Amino acid sequence: MKQIMQEFQNTQDMLDLNHISHKLNVEPTALQGMLNYLVQIGKLEKETIGEACNAVCSRRACSGCSLAPSVQAQFRWKLKQ
Repeated sequence: MKQIMQEFQNTQDMLDLNHISHKLNVEPTALQGMLNYLVQIGKLEKETIGEACNAVCSRRACSGCSLAPSVQAQFRWKLKQ
């Protein structure tokens, strides 16, 4: 958990699951649980990627839309202010 928090403290950007998983060499499924816990205790904020796409496309079935996210993760996180 300490390494995860350090990753967020070293950046102003939001980080996605794939980035953190690769950087810390942690399985994405295990990391997902840790990130959810950090959100629950108020250390991180979670944002859905692709909200703009959902607002435009009522079907939420994007295929090639310029608003579709280019990452596979569905969420990204940042330090809670």
